[in-house]
Amino acid sequence: MSGNNDDLKEILEKDIEKAYKGRQLWIELRDKHQWGDGDYVILMPSDDKECNYYSLLYLNSFINQNKGQRAYLLTCDEGVKRNAARFSDKICDIIDFSRESAECLMKFYSLYTFTDKLIIASLNEPEGRSGLRLIGKKGLSVEEIVAIGIYGLRKFEKQADIEYI
Repeated sequence: MSGNNDDLKEILEKDIEKAYKGRQLWIELRDKHQWGDGDYVILMPSDDKECNYYSLLYLNSFINQNKGQRAYLLTCDEGVKRNAARFSDKICDIIDFSRESAECLMKFYSLYTFTDKLIIASLNEPEGRSGLRLIGKKGLSVEEIVAIGIYGLRKFEKQADIEYI
């Protein structure tokens, strides 16, 4: 039985270490960029093209609904880096953010919800999020899940598609 306890202890120690790194990353980013009250940080933790596309497409609606002014994108997705400016003039900066850094930040956020200014644009992350299982239920699309589920838009209004290169 002690083997199971040792395994659990090791898992917890790794998770705490990741969360601590995530905390350090957040503090460094916050201090470097001097985020204000009207700023939002959108973490795109993977290169899920469809989720990232809709995250960009509905970004302005989210910012406007929440009376925000600017958005900072944390992403490793090259497509987002190339195309983001075509979707919104509210994007202040696109920060190259590794997958490992995203995992650490999400681990910290899962442990302690330290801000309401961080939006994690993913259907299945952080761990426990189950947006993927909603696709197709009662006709729900990825687009609607991003707009309503991730961004919390009160009213879904389909946006005109923007070409993604």
